[in-house]
Amino acid sequence: MNGKSIFREHLFQYKWGYLIGSILLTISLVLQLIVPMLLEIFTDGIQLFSISRRELFTIAFWMVVVGFGVFVFRSTGRIYLFRLSRLLERNIRKRLFAHWETLQTEYYQQQRIGNLMAHAVNDVNILRQIGMQGVFQTLEAIVLITVTVLMMATTIDLYLTLFVLLPLPALTYLAYRFRITIRSHSNHVQEAIGALTSRVQEFCSGIRIIKTYVQENAEQKKFEKDNQTNVEANQQLIRSNSLFNSLSQGIIGLSYLTSIVFGSILVM
Repeated sequence: MNGKSIFREHLFQYKWGYLIGSILLTISLVLQLIVPMLLEIFTDGIQLFSISRRELFTIAFWMVVVGFGVFVFRSTGRIYLFRLSRLLERNIRKRLFAHWETLQTEYYQQQRIGNLMAHAVNDVNILRQIGMQGVFQTLEAIVLITVTVLMMATTIDLYLTLFVLLPLPALTYLAYRFRITIRSHSNHVQEAIGALTSRVQEFCSGIRIIKTYVQENAEQKKFEKDNQTNVEANQQLIRSNSLFNSLSQGIIGLSYLTSIVFGSILVM
């Protein structure tokens, strides 16, 4: 089975569901951009002492309406996409099990049970996360970045917009550099989980022989060794993800800092 073809087939099969979910999320993202406009009206009125009590209640009312709209459309859109990702997970597992039933006995003699379980559980979960978080975050990034850049360039200042976007290409380079490292650590985690699962399966199936020859301590040491390997593999993956997330947030924070500093200079 080809992961790309399965995911592409799933997208085409449930294209209307993804379209509805994408439209709902887009509406929620556009509504989020109304909040800064309302805050602009509020702060300008406070600064100029020109805002009345009625206008204040009107702004507060629309803030509540917009917040409720964001909640409804965002929640509904996420439910659509998350439900479709669960369908993807179910369909992949059904196809994987059907494929396993067609294989010869020699294949299972060459494969460890832990590796098969790792494919059926962890690999399928990764595809589900792509179908869930991948689609959601991609759509969110495209809509928010596009609309925000257009609004900043047309309503605030073109040069300020360019300065804010200046650190963002480093984010793309960072993702490209960490891609290989995170993939390698993910493969090590998969192998460690497979080895650990196989160790437990072998221990349970051979428990009578182990007790007959009094090999409990030896088997326990083997399990502890495999378990420690699994822990170290997960620690490496967590460190890589944490470093990537920290550097990403640092680049985004630098973009915010640039907007504040350069925007203050423009105001002065």
